[in-house]
Amino acid sequence: MNTEFDNLQPADGMENVQNEVETTQTEATAESSEMETTELVEEVENVEVADDSIPEKDYQNLTMESIIDEMKHLLGQFAVYKISKPISELKNHFLTKLNADRSEKEAIYKSENPESEDFFYENPLKKSFDETLREYKKQLNAYFTLQEKEQQENLKIRLQLIEDLKSLYQSNTNDSNQNIFKKFRDIRTKWHDTGIVPKANANDVYKTYYHHLDNFYEYLTLNKELRDMDLAHNLETRNVILKRAQELVEEPNILKALNELQYLHKRWKEDASPVSDEHKDSTWEIFKELTQLIHNKRTELTESIRVEQEENLAKKKAILVELASLNEQTQGEVSHKVLQKNAELVEKLREEFFQLGRVPKEVSNEIWTEFKSLLKDFNQKKNVFYKSLKSSQNDNLKAKNELLQIAIDNKTSEDWETALQLYKKIQKDWRNVGHVPRKISDKIWIEFQTACNEFFDRYKNRNNELNESFEENYTAKASFLTDLATLTLSEDKTQAFATIKEWNAKWNALGKVPRDKMEINSQFQQLITEKIQLAKLKDSDIKSVQGEMQIANLKASGDERKLNDEIVKVKKQISEVTQEIAQLENNLGFFSNASSDNPLLKNTRHEIERKKASLESLKSQLHKLHHIDLNAVDEVIPETSNQEE
Repeated sequence: MNTEFDNLQPADGMENVQNEVETTQTEATAESSEMETTELVEEVENVEVADDSIPEKDYQNLTMESIIDEMKHLLGQFAVYKISKPISELKNHFLTKLNADRSEKEAIYKSENPESEDFFYENPLKKSFDETLREYKKQLNAYFTLQEKEQQENLKIRLQLIEDLKSLYQSNTNDSNQNIFKKFRDIRTKWHDTGIVPKANANDVYKTYYHHLDNFYEYLTLNKELRDMDLAHNLETRNVILKRAQELVEEPNILKALNELQYLHKRWKEDASPVSDEHKDSTWEIFKELTQLIHNKRTELTESIRVEQEENLAKKKAILVELASLNEQTQGEVSHKVLQKNAELVEKLREEFFQLGRVPKEVSNEIWTEFKSLLKDFNQKKNVFYKSLKSSQNDNLKAKNELLQIAIDNKTSEDWETALQLYKKIQKDWRNVGHVPRKISDKIWIEFQTACNEFFDRYKNRNNELNESFEENYTAKASFLTDLATLTLSEDKTQAFATIKEWNAKWNALGKVPRDKMEINSQFQQLITEKIQLAKLKDSDIKSVQGEMQIANLKASGDERKLNDEIVKVKKQISEVTQEIAQLENNLGFFSNASSDNPLLKNTRHEIERKKASLESLKSQLHKLHHIDLNAVDEVIPETSNQEE
């Protein structure tokens, strides 16, 4: 008897006794038709009718979180005894990544704390990983415990069945042949229905069983009535098998038909032999013909599988081409945006690759190796890029920390215009600095933004205080202007100049006024001009004092822009007067034959002298402007000689 297929469950150790058992088979198992059946069974058994294997996956590129999720998925979807290999692979990848993360953090800690030996590493994912691994071991131990218990129970059952079999032909009972035959059938059915036994006992148990089975068949041969009953029962079993085989010919699910055909051939060999000579060949021919019809469907299935695998091969090759192209695009210098886009495409292609079915066996390893190589190549390029990016981000972080310090140091400045330009510049510089490490980017940006906002809030509110002060200045200037209207200048030039300077200094000391009331400054200048005119001072004296007042006013304003504008204005006047003098001197050529008393000639010469005097006055004014120091507390302007007309 073939013992390999007891209840469709291979029993450990049975393959070691199969040849010995076959040598003790009875007349029925030696028939030529049964030899043909054995060959046909072996042919059927070579068909791959089921695929409950765990799908291939590339665990190397999974994150630690994804590894834990995959372990939980395997525990929930597959029998625990089938997942030892992927669990082991996932465990190794997780520990490798964990060690790499620990080494990186330890290196960072030591670089920041070179004298410290207190580095402590803890990863919250390790706890989840350990819990998942313990759950796997718990389920595996429970499975083996249950298996051991079941195998011990099976051993007890099989040993009892052996004793029952022995009693059928050794004990002298009054049982009828029909009752003995029924007991024998029950024993054989129970034997096939009982699962595997412990390896240590399997060999002896099966040898003993088939020894007594052979003895029973010898006893059966001597008992004609029992033998006739056995042949009739076997024929009935064959008819049941043939009926089911006929139904399988019409079964649309080819895999199901092939799978069940295997079972029918095992039953034919183990439960339906021998039969009487008149039915032996006829029943076998019918069964063989039905088997061939089902096998023809197997050929159709094989061709269908081949076509499908060729299609899968073509699709997987296309994915490999796309992966190679993305690897080319990732060569050299690439931007973070491009790399992220390529990484997303690679992940999408990776998922598509795994979702596709199998390819022809002869190229399976080649395709898989190339796929893993391309993924590894891309990931290496990505890792190199991000290591370089990390170094660049650290440089950017240093630059932004420097800008942050500037913002903090100047946020309380009251040099408003200077600070305003400074903050505009550092904000622009901040935008131009590249990315910094993500874990600190938000923190440093908030600190920088807070410092900038603090200054700008103070800058916006500065006018509230200034406006109150300017209103007070305006009231004081209006009062001063009223008092000034009642005063007169001395006819003495020196004293008059001193008085004007004093009035001008007091006016400037009163400070600035609101922008919409600056007309009061023009009123002051107009009143001073009227006072000078009433004092009957010479034009040159008036210009001199007006120039000094202007210089004093510029210094009092502290406005460098106004000073620069005045310098440009005086330079332009100097240029214009210089050109006018040159033109007048050129006009003198037209009077070469005129007498010295010629009125036009005399007027031209007088005009030249007047222009030259004005030019000297402008140059003196420019000299004084150039020597103004807006940062000096008391400005001393070099005196120039009074110009007499």
